Amino acid sequence: MKQIYFDYNATTPVDKRIVDAVIPYFLESFGNPSNSNSPHGREANRAFKKALRTVADYFSVESSDDIILTSGATESNNLLLHSIVDASEQPCRIITTKIEHDSILKTLEAFGDRVVVDFVENDANGLVDLADLERKIRDDTALITIMGANNEIGTIQPIAEIAEIAHRHNVPFHSDATQLIPHQRINLAETEIDYLSLSGHKIYAPKGVGLLICRNDRALSRIRPQIMGGGQQNGYRSGTINVPGAVEIAEAIKLLDAEMEQETAHKQALYDAFFAVLDQQKIPYHLNGDPVNRINGNISIAIDGLTSIRLLAMLPEYSISTGSACSTGKKSHVLAALDCPDSIVSGTIRIGFGRFSEQKEIETLANKIADIYRSVHS
Repeated sequence: MKQIYFDYNATTPVDKRIVDAVIPYFLESFGNPSNSNSPHGREANRAFKKALRTVADYFSVESSDDIILTSGATESNNLLLHSIVDASEQPCRIITTKIEHDSILKTLEAFGDRVVVDFVENDANGLVDLADLERKIRDDTALITIMGANNEIGTIQPIAEIAEIAHRHNVPFHSDATQLIPHQRINLAETEIDYLSLSGHKIYAPKGVGLLICRNDRALSRIRPQIMGGGQQNGYRSGTINVPGAVEIAEAIKLLDAEMEQETAHKQALYDAFFAVLDQQKIPYHLNGDPVNRINGNISIAIDGLTSIRLLAMLPEYSISTGSACSTGKKSHVLAALDCPDSIVSGTIRIGFGRFSEQKEIETLANKIADIYRSVHS
């Protein structure tokens, strides 16, 4: 049985062009970039700095020194939150949403009484209430952290407007932009977003590498190192630098820069094709998330009368999820925050597609879902 991959929101396949670009840094240019006495080390250091420069140019960051290479967005989120809390002698207030990734919510929960969390209201599609956000800002608000696009339901938040509100009140703003970056270019010279987190494995690079991007030196100065050691990355994150990881992300960014427009059109065509089949066959469904302000490589959907467990059991050849890959087996806190009825929560599946997905594959999937619906309701 041929397996078909529709779980791009969990992780993307690695693009072979990225593999080809990074292989030399495993087999030939493998030196330790901190060893300036070694020609291998100097070569590795040049590759690392070049990679960060590529990222800095793409996001319009003031300096490549304002970018911290991490193991992924989870570490990046943790690094920022710990930095903000560690810098405060008194319990500080942090504003976020109830639909954030667990690397935000569970970290905030772990701080206990060191942090007061104010949750911004969201509508039934997951969009934050900007008026409520502004009302919740206090003199002791230390940070606003709101994701760019939701990993389960695909809703895109108005992060430029959120950043403007934050800066009007002199509050730093962070966005976990892991899901948004493949869909939308973010220019930090034109917006007032202080911090971005991302993971390489959501943009066709291998797993285990990510970034915390600080907009400028002022934003970087708030970071408090959490990993101590040899003082690599200007002391902000010690440990031997992952040069292949830096090269991987830089290559992934180059491909985004060159191909985002055509990829967006490709994903929109797949999205439209899927719903064209369901609508043509009059299959009743509920789409989770905002129908307009959403990443078009995500479909979070419940088919009337079908549970996700039953549906997935009848689609064994497809890699599809029931929600976040980080919360398998648990009730979705995202759908709960949208006040979805139990029938929607228990029936939701998430279909993620992207660069290597084919239209005929998603049309076949939609037809099979239609067939399953009719067989159950016949």
